[in-house]
Amino acid sequence: MTPVILMTSFVNNTIILFFNPRNIPISLYWARKSFFDVLEIRYLPHDVAWKVAKKFMMDTDYEYAIIQVDDVVAFPFNYSELMEANKHLGDVVISALMELGQNMGLRGVYFSVTDKVLERRPFTYAEYGLWDMDKVLAKLREGRYHKVFYTGFGLTLMPKNVLIRLSFEPMARYKDRIFGYWYWRPVQIDVRTSMELWEMGIPHYVDLMNLVNHLGNLRYMLPKEKVEPKVVYYGYFGEPEDLTENFPIEKWLKEHMVASERIKHFGYEITRRIRRWFNNSGRAQSPGLSPS
Repeated sequence: MTPVILMTSFVNNTIILFFNPRNIPISLYWARKSFFDVLEIRYLPHDVAWKVAKKFMMDTDYEYAIIQVDDVVAFPFNYSELMEANKHLGDVVISALMELGQNMGLRGVYFSVTDKVLERRPFTYAEYGLWDMDKVLAKLREGRYHKVFYTGFGLTLMPKNVLIRLSFEPMARYKDRIFGYWYWRPVQIDVRTSMELWEMGIPHYVDLMNLVNHLGNLRYMLPKEKVEPKVVYYGYFGEPEDLTENFPIEKWLKEHMVASERIKHFGYEITRRIRRWFNNSGRAQSPGLSPS
């Protein structure tokens, strides 16, 4: 069923696509304080979360999306600055400058941006050619906006007609236990996306005056226990709306579950549907008997 969304965003029919696999409340709080509608995608691997995001964008009339992950802290002015950059640069991909935090295996202050064109293979941070503070200050003397190769989705504004063309597939997958099941967890979707933008000839800019903070390597915070995924729409006006049932999440998850998990998950899903049918059919309580 296609969700019926009343767009209430103040600016250009833009929505924040908020990827929240760890359920970090700080970043979501400030996203909702901005003048934009928000779609929160909670407790899903990034590859499945991107399928949700793309379907939502194709089913609604939003023209732009601001991409944010829960480990990136931004404030209302950061979102507004992206829209200002759009006025200057046009319908290109624009990212804020993301400081990488203190536990990413790097010494010194580095930012998630590089103009080095990477190859199609997994990379370590040391190979990215990331800009340090000296490089950022030198670039700022040349101007505020710079065309780059990679920004790591550090709060990124993307036109809808670009977003729906991208695959959002990872560079590699690793077996990991997340959200209560074993999954081939995707990595470096941001690098693969940068490569696709480059190959398509779509310009990707960074705004060196629009600084956001990365909380560091929080992979350890991904829940290991069973949690229920949620897709929640927050219009600027009105109450939150649960859209989870509008997406074939179980089907998408099974595509990259470890084989033994797919069998177990199939059994879980059949049991859940039987229970739901039983409860909805009126047979859960014997006719003629009142609860004691």
